[in-house]
Amino acid sequence: DYSYSKSIPTINEILKVSVSKDCGVTWLTRKSYLGASSLVSYDTELSTPFLPTNDQWSNDIVTNIPASYLTDGLMVKFRFEALGGNNLFIDNIQILHPDILELDTYLSQTTNIYPNPTTDQFFIETGKDVVIQSMDIHQINGKRVKVLTDFNSGKHQVNTQELSPGIYYLSLDTNYGKITKKFTKQ
Repeated sequence: DYSYSKSIPTINEILKVSVSKDCGVTWLTRKSYLGASSLVSYDTELSTPFLPTNDQWSNDIVTNIPASYLTDGLMVKFRFEALGGNNLFIDNIQILHPDILELDTYLSQTTNIYPNPTTDQFFIETGKDVVIQSMDIHQINGKRVKVLTDFNSGKHQVNTQELSPGIYYLSLDTNYGKITKKFTKQ
């Protein structure tokens, strides 16, 4: 989790997340956040010291850590470059099990749609720790035809009676990232 507020005057602040597999001898930058565009969690410039409240926090997941870095010597470094003061807070850092550091593979392996092809409905099953935050159905041309809400954890039922026969894509936004699954309506 992180909380950040722009400083005054607005300058180019940056947070870099890097990893090392050799106890800090060499570093590989895995993600960079630019303060003015991709890091803002509290979008007001402050002229007083910033101390975040509960609703001023955001979170993100760094998913591109190479498997070769998953050693006993793994180190993670957060480097914040700023001229405007200390306006960044980081908390709740989690290093996940190596099997789920490759999140695309993890989501793909734990998210299933059945029956596929479908006629009136299909079911979505996810891993027990995957939380679906939003679901959309798109036609093959990219046009969104349905937005789904009200999800429970585990198994989800999706009604497809109003869809015309054809190929569709189900886009899921989860706590582990996004995944798209293709399905056919008969």
